[in-house]
Amino acid sequence: ERERQSSTFIGNGMAIPHGNPEKVLKSHVIVYKFKHPIPWKQHDVKLVFFLAIAKKDAQMMKNMIQSLAQLDEYTVDQWCLMD
Repeated sequence: ERERQSSTFIGNGMAIPHGNPEKVLKSHVIVYKFKHPIPWKQHDVKLVFFLAIAKKDAQMMKNMIQSLAQLDEYTVDQWCLMD
């Protein structure tokens, strides 16, 4: 549903899909990293942060997205190489 509204791709090989905070009881973050890019609509991504953030943590989610959006492609590549 979220992806139909607008792309969750944020650049530099990253995507941050997230749901509606009104429907989340407890916040969770799941990170997928790929050694080789995967297709994400018209882009390729290597790092995906799946966010399920409860309404009470909404400000934290905004801060997290802003911080992640500032990562450069080199940093994303390094994160993908970590165990």
